[in-house]
Amino acid sequence: MNRAPTLGRHEWRPYMTAKLVASLHGTRTGVADPRPDVGPARPEITVPATTRYIPRRAYRTEPSEDSDLVVALFRFALIIAFTLSASIGPRYTVGWPALIVGIVAAGYTLVLMLAYVYSRQWLTQRRRQELLLRPVWGLLLRRRVAIQRVSAIVVDLALISAIVADLSRLGLPGYSNLCFDFYFVVVGVAAIWFHREGGIITALAATVCVTALMVTAEGPDVDVDELKMQVLMRALMFLAAGVVTGYLARAWDAERRERERLDWEFNMARQVQAALLPDEPTVPEGYDLAVRFTPASVVGGDYYDALIGPDGRLFVAVADVAGKSVYGVMHLSLLRSALREAIIEGLRPGEVAARLNATLAKTLPPSGFVSLFCGAIELASGEVRYANCGHVPPVLLRREPEAAPEELFTGNIVLGVEEKAVYDEAEATLREGDVLICCTDGLTDALSGDWEAFGTEGVAAAARSAPGADAGTLAGTIVAAADRHRKTPASDDVTILVVRRLRAEGDAQA
Repeated sequence: MNRAPTLGRHEWRPYMTAKLVASLHGTRTGVADPRPDVGPARPEITVPATTRYIPRRAYRTEPSEDSDLVVALFRFALIIAFTLSASIGPRYTVGWPALIVGIVAAGYTLVLMLAYVYSRQWLTQRRRQELLLRPVWGLLLRRRVAIQRVSAIVVDLALISAIVADLSRLGLPGYSNLCFDFYFVVVGVAAIWFHREGGIITALAATVCVTALMVTAEGPDVDVDELKMQVLMRALMFLAAGVVTGYLARAWDAERRERERLDWEFNMARQVQAALLPDEPTVPEGYDLAVRFTPASVVGGDYYDALIGPDGRLFVAVADVAGKSVYGVMHLSLLRSALREAIIEGLRPGEVAARLNATLAKTLPPSGFVSLFCGAIELASGEVRYANCGHVPPVLLRREPEAAPEELFTGNIVLGVEEKAVYDEAEATLREGDVLICCTDGLTDALSGDWEAFGTEGVAAAARSAPGADAGTLAGTIVAAADRHRKTPASDDVTILVVRRLRAEGDAQA
């Protein structure tokens, strides 16, 4: 059985992310552990393609052929202009060498366009795989872009040289000097396609063509010193154009690959985050519970959970992991597993926070931390014991409209900073008709045009505007109010968890 090749330092991230996503889906990736001293891979089990291990080279996509099409259209326009100019005026008749080169260039361009259309419209994936298995066709398909680009540069150099030579033959130096500038276009295109090396080679080839044309035009009476000076100037300009354009193209390609890598990581992190969040939170009898989660344009670290512990208490938790990348989502998975393990053991909210803090302090980077609100609700009495670890204070709204909103705050520090930190608890009571609203800073930090935050005051005001509404309606009303208040693009996830007590245990339905 084959082992996977050893991976570099930067290639561990997609491997571990894929393994994590597969484990959350209850499957295995079938990818061998990349360390050489570990045994063979487990039997492969099919998983979604987006969760498979993707090496770093997979970030690089196949070169786009759009630029090839633009160059082909430019060549076609040059051929048409050159051909039409032969019919303007009585003195210009295209010579046989230029005519043959023009026909070859036109035929090459037509074949290139037909191949482009065929590959986009009619070449199926199955047929492509069959052709790849053949020696000749496989080589042509794998190197198709490079072959057509090299041939395009050769054809363009030959075409421009033929046009300049024909114009010089007819004694039109002004037009021939104008056509000399088209060499810069070919050098620039080669530098874009093949970077600095391609630009330099094409610049030297263009210099050779220019030298041959100048020698042919001057004949035996050529001034050698003047010819050397002109050739040197042309060569320096061609080289400068090729080198500068090549460096710019290389920088743009590096930026594009980095953007593709980040997009891949963010998409993978989104899948991990979606797999970590509970599909449907537990809704006990006598309570109404709803969650709204709105992902931002970048990956955040929001997490929520609601489940009934072994002692019958309803645990609600809302957390936010610092960092908007795959690293934050990795720590989110650690938070989830440690939180659920502590709740199953029947720990109190303060003890849960201390357990999570001890675990996260050993794994988070120095700049990392996690804010958390964890509350345990006694379903019969409505008593809420909670620990707030640097999180946005949840809002407790009483049934009575005149009652002031209460913010559940305990003054604890965030998780992952001090390994031996002590986390205090506090108590509140969720009476019949009361509402507990937990959210993340993606909601409360929504800024207006005057840079005023939505805040917990906005949360309470929006909830008061829908008296008697169910938990789902309240959550939607609050999120809509925050969206109306927001005048700047959202840069963080928006999470809101609403718990409403419908009736006291043993009483009639509220």
